[in-house]
Amino acid sequence: FSAGVQQLAMVAYVPEALAEKVSAAEWLAHVCGAVQGEVVSPPAAAESPDGGLVASAVVKANADAGKFPLKDKDTAMAAAFAFLRSKGAFPEDNDDSDDDMIFGDDCNLDDYE
Repeated sequence: FSAGVQQLAMVAYVPEALAEKVSAAEWLAHVCGAVQGEVVSPPAAAESPDGGLVASAVVKANADAGKFPLKDKDTAMAAAFAFLRSKGAFPEDNDDSDDDMIFGDDCNLDDYE
């Protein structure tokens, strides 16, 4: 995803190993549907050591209609991640880690000398 002033550019890459789970065309169509994008390059062989397919799309800005690339980028990324999660190709965010914030007076920096 690359948001400029006049458009949002999107590239979908699906490595060969995930081709059975994810269709590059279906993925990009789903994302385009969320932001009224247009496919400009249908899926084609990717120049990658992992093989696979790559496709691209754009979303044109339209200030009169309230369409701005930066705003569309957030919507498009959310749609892309949701699609990948629905196919089991993107991990769920179930992180219950113990990475709590430490504030200055609670950090015990003397323990690290």
